[in-house]
Formats: sequence, structure tokens, C-alpha cells
Amino acid sequence: MLKGDSKEKQKEVTDYNKTKLWNEALKKANEYISQLIFIKKLNESQIQQVATEQKTKLLGYYNFLQQLDIKKPKLETIIEDTNYSNLKQLTDFIIPGLPEGPEGPEGPEGPQGPEGPEGPEGPEGPEGPEGPEGPDKEQKEVIKEIANYTGIILPFMSVKHKELSFKQLIIGNKYLLPDNTVSVLLEKTPNTIIFDNGQNFRYGQGTIREHKTSELLQEKFFKITKENLSLVKNPPSNFNYTLYEKEYSFEKNNISIKTKKIETKKVPLDILYLVHLESISNDDSLPKDEITTNDIYNTLGKVLYCLYQKDEFNFLESLDVFPATHEAKVYALKYSVDLIQLSKKISGDIELSDVINANNKVLPTVKTISQDIISQLEYGILNKDFKLLERYIKIANKQKINESETINTQMLKLVDDANKLILEKDKIKEKKKEEKLTKKQEKELQKQKEESDPERPSVQISYVVTKRKKKKQEDD
Repeated sequence: MLKGDSKEKQKEVTDYNKTKLWNEALKKANEYISQLIFIKKLNESQIQQVATEQKTKLLGYYNFLQQLDIKKPKLETIIEDTNYSNLKQLTDFIIPGLPEGPEGPEGPEGPQGPEGPEGPEGPEGPEGPEGPEGPDKEQKEVIKEIANYTGIILPFMSVKHKELSFKQLIIGNKYLLPDNTVSVLLEKTPNTIIFDNGQNFRYGQGTIREHKTSELLQEKFFKITKENLSLVKNPPSNFNYTLYEKEYSFEKNNISIKTKKIETKKVPLDILYLVHLESISNDDSLPKDEITTNDIYNTLGKVLYCLYQKDEFNFLESLDVFPATHEAKVYALKYSVDLIQLSKKISGDIELSDVINANNKVLPTVKTISQDIISQLEYGILNKDFKLLERYIKIANKQKINESETINTQMLKLVDDANKLILEKDKIKEKKKEEKLTKKQEKELQKQKEESDPERPSVQISYVVTKRKKKKQEDD
């Protein structure tokens, strides 16, 4: 920022006060644009529009600062009092290091001199410039949303043509050129590479790739709430899976490789990426660039109590699965149901209804009110218990006001599902009656068919009359 001199001419002199205010305004404008891009996912034209608006505001603020004259306030004059009680104090102050003589008796205190007149009050300095406007309500909401989010990087495999640097190119090999044609490298000079189709490129001019595809390990950034990131780092206590790991050791001149089983609670990020990809492909309304709570729980349920080994890229390969449906495992993780113990009582795969029933048996001792409501609604929907649903819908509508957003969302969805089911109550009851009637008719038809069947063997009951033997009497 420029500063005016006494002749009202501009000199190339830095005004540090104005420069500080200007830099703060620039920083706020940049932060505001970055926040909007991150949260609202602005496209190029929208970014340009926001940048133009901020540029106009900054230009106005720049003109305001240029016209502003910030003068340093004059300092109050300090009058030095040079009155000393004796001459020796002044001598010792000016010429230090003289040897001190014996201290004499203290003389009488002299009369106090007259107090000097109070100096004039300095002029009041000019009011400082008003800073740029703070964030409005919408900006505050954006900033608050950003404060709740962080990032996570997930690995994934892709099949593509690997990009090569010019130093990696070998004369005589085939390569995929920028126009997607395959050509053989004929010549390689310090500045240029020449191919057999007549094309030549300077260093850094185009991207040359391998003509064959290969599997490449890549990473992608996703946004995630701090609460969900904590769930990834600290999964539920009943979560684990088994992993085969290779252990290397040196024995004399040989390397010994042993495979051992370990239980781990580390959430596999490669599986999390695949689960997220599957969820957004099934539901277009889900955010494409955000890892949600459902993504995390579906990943945990997918690997729960299963057996895996790692491939060359450290991705998990399944070797064995636990005998339970995916929905049952997710429910067990959310409500701390022990599937290991449950598997000892159930033959075959564990179903969601098995886990819900097991959870309801221990409900009073381990569940909160909200978990009780959620469990009862899920049980009522599964078993079409309309009286139970009508009762817990009323309780849920009162309870969800005081709960967190995650629990509110879960209860709201269950209440909606329950209301939809209740609307179809008459149809469901009629269908059940028809099913019962159909089964009864089928039994009667089967019975009539069996009775009218001529080849059906007749059963005749015959009796044989026999004389009962008398008991032998004992001699007295």
C-alpha cells in the first residue's frame, strides 16, 4: 500500500498498517471461496462468479484504504525532573566504579520542592479503518459444516495403461501415444523422441503410456465426518476378523517363511472403498465423495469373523466366511449381540430375525431407551406386529427430539417404514387369511384325494380272542 507525503505526492513507501489490513482481507476472501468450493461442490462457472464478487468487494476496500490517512498520534512530552537530594548520587550515576567511602550519618530530609505544572493533553488520534465484513449466516453455516468434516484416503486397484517418463522409454518397444495410436519408438535424442508413424515429441510435450494394460494401485480422497473417522479408527468391541500373515526368519543360510493366524480389529480400507462404490451405484441420492456411517458398518459386517489373506498389493482375499447373513452381522455389531454364542444354538446361517430375537431377550439389561425403541420397531416391522408398532411410533416421536442426529435419522426411517406397513394392515391381514384358507383347502383336498384313491391300501383291524390263564395259587 502507498503512503502520501507532505506535498500530496505518491511515493513508493510501504504503509505497514494498511498492508496488514489488506493482507487480512485477502486471506478472508480466499478462505471463503475455498470453503464454498469444498462444501457446495461449485463448478467452474460458479467459482468464477464467486471470485468476481469477492474481487469487487476487495477493490472497494482497496480504494478505501488508499484514501485513508493513518497518522501516528503525538506522544505526550515527558518532563525530566533533575532534582537530586545530594550531589554524590549524581556523581555515582555518571561515573560508576568509584570506591565507596564510609557511610556517614543520614542528614535531615530537605523540604519537598513544588510540584510542576501538568503537561497539555495530546490530540486524540484518528479512528482506525473498519475491517472487511465478517461472514454472514450462510457463510457461518458453511464454516460450521467444514469444522465437522475431515478427510480419508482409500486405496483401490485400477486397470489402465501405465504412464511412463521419457527416461523409461526403450528404442524398439511399442507405446501408446497421446492420440491413442500404438507405435514403435525409433529414435531417442536428448531433446526429442521419434516414432515409426512419423510422430515426434519434445520432452514434456505429451504423455506416453505402455501399450498393454496393467493393474495399478491408486488412492482417492474422500470427505468424512470426524465422528465416522473415529468409528473407523475405533470399531465396536465385538468386531474382529482373522488374517493369515507370513512371518520371515533367518535360519543359518536359509530364509524360513511361516504362516500364522492373527485376530485383528483394523478396518480394511480397500474393502471400505468397494462397499462405498457398491452403495452409490445402488442409490443415486447418496453422496459420491463422502464415506457414510452405513458404508463403515457394511464394511465391518462384510469381514466380521471371516478369514482372509493378503495379496501382493496388501489387499484382502477371502478364504472363509462366517455363517450369518450380512444384515444379521451389521445388526449384531450395532447392538453388541454375540454371534459366536448364537451360532452354537442355531444350525445353518444366522438370520436377522435370530439376532433381533436374541437382542430382545437381553434388552432390559444392556440397552438405552432409544435402542429399545429402535429394536422394538425393527422387531415389529419384521414380524408385522401392528399393536407393537403403533405403541412405539408414539414413543419414538417424543424421544427423538432429545437424541443425536444419527439416532434421529435411524428412528425417523423406522417410523416411516412402520407407518407404511400400518397403512397396508388390512391388505396384510387379508393376505394372511387367504394363505390360511388356502392351506386349509389344500389339506382337505389332500385328504379327499387320499380317501378316494382306489389303490390306497385298506387297513382292517382284527381281534383274536384268547383265554386268560389262571394264576397259580401258592401253597399255604
